[in-house]
Amino acid sequence: MANSKEHRKFRPGEIDHEIDFQSFSVIEEPTRDTQTLELCERIYRLYVENPSPLPIPDSSFCDLPRWVFLDYLVRSKNALLFGSNNPNLTRLEPVVLSQNLIGWDAPRHLAFTSCAEAIYRAILDSRHLVRRQFSEQCTIVSPFGDPPSAAKRFYFGLDHRIVSEAPWRNGTVYIFRRIDFADDFQSRPFLSSQPIRPVACLQVSPSDWPLLDKVHGVDHTSQKNRQWETLSGYPWIADTEIHPGLWKRPLATAIRDHIDANYGEPLGLEKLGKIIGSSPFATLRFFRSVYGQSPHEYQTALRISKAKELLRQGKPIARVAVDTGFYDQTHLNRNFRRLMGITPGQYLRLQDRPILSS
Repeated sequence: MANSKEHRKFRPGEIDHEIDFQSFSVIEEPTRDTQTLELCERIYRLYVENPSPLPIPDSSFCDLPRWVFLDYLVRSKNALLFGSNNPNLTRLEPVVLSQNLIGWDAPRHLAFTSCAEAIYRAILDSRHLVRRQFSEQCTIVSPFGDPPSAAKRFYFGLDHRIVSEAPWRNGTVYIFRRIDFADDFQSRPFLSSQPIRPVACLQVSPSDWPLLDKVHGVDHTSQKNRQWETLSGYPWIADTEIHPGLWKRPLATAIRDHIDANYGEPLGLEKLGKIIGSSPFATLRFFRSVYGQSPHEYQTALRISKAKELLRQGKPIARVAVDTGFYDQTHLNRNFRRLMGITPGQYLRLQDRPILSS
């Protein structure tokens, strides 16, 4: 906190009582039925239990969301996670984590006990933030020292001028063994001596992150000024002075609802803009600032989700392509492979494995 640094150093968790955690986002509880657990265990045995420098293949997941698998590793396999834009990270190095928290001003390792924080670091385009001079205006807040069984709550903030640009990219989540870390600071894992090597890694895209539409656009100047006065109620999510883009959310929601109802139709920015009385460019920025992707990206992902449903019902691939708004089977194949890592035909051949809802 900006004003805290001017006075004294804090112990970890000391200011948590000032934060309004009830206003934070919560990841839904993942499905833990027998089929899901069996598939997670299968992937774990093949690619994590026996360490490999290669990413876990996309085809291993079929309909299993990557965040569900990562959550399984943390909860059931004593794994820790770290996200990065670097696809070739060979080891985790100690870094200075904070200057105003006691004990955190010495170099330490940082890994996460939640998939939300790890995936966020993996997909946030750090180079883009540096180019736009917003690299210091990225916020992650979560309750300190939560028990593993508790629902994790998060607040993710970016400068409101950059959030509408959807600064996301594909990234990598690295998987570590908890046993390689030492536990201190209320069981949050740190170690301050030797580098730690991952046992496996997993490539992720922005669409793999379940909180993509929960990133808040922040006026950091107003937020820091408020912190000089009080920390009570931080981060003031409903305050338009702190979060100046709040008025965009109902407009973006209207666009999303229209896409949901008409996902198979051509929907250009000009047509969508007429729904909210906005220009195509403003429509794009409104939608990105709330949902983290363009209307076209959202529509394509929705079409692929619908295509998977129809394929599981036994419909021919060519018919599915037409029914979900793609030009032809080739167009479906190209987008299916880009988002799923496999073709519709390969997807069908994988259906002898358990089918899980996305």
